[in-house]
Amino acid sequence: MIVTIHQPNCFPWLGYFDKMRQSDVFVLLDTVPFTKGGYQNRIQVRGPQGVQWLTVPVQTSGHLGQSTLNVQVVSNLPWRRNHILTLEMLYRRTACFS
Repeated sequence: MIVTIHQPNCFPWLGYFDKMRQSDVFVLLDTVPFTKGGYQNRIQVRGPQGVQWLTVPVQTSGHLGQSTLNVQVVSNLPWRRNHILTLEMLYRRTACFS
């Protein structure tokens, strides 16, 4: 039996899914401390001007050391719409975008 453990990521990379595929049991370890500035709430995307970050805003003020499980997304900001617009702008001219 193959058991794998991984911390949650905002936008999982392909290797993350391959790791799941090869596992009999996949454990999502969400009791670890949240890492500000890590990949738990952000990702890098490539565009014509180079690398750009997409970040999901989370509540960290006064919550340092909290587990990933307890992190709250800041919902009163238009980050979802901004992410979609950014991805469309960067990739709309690529093959198979539609």
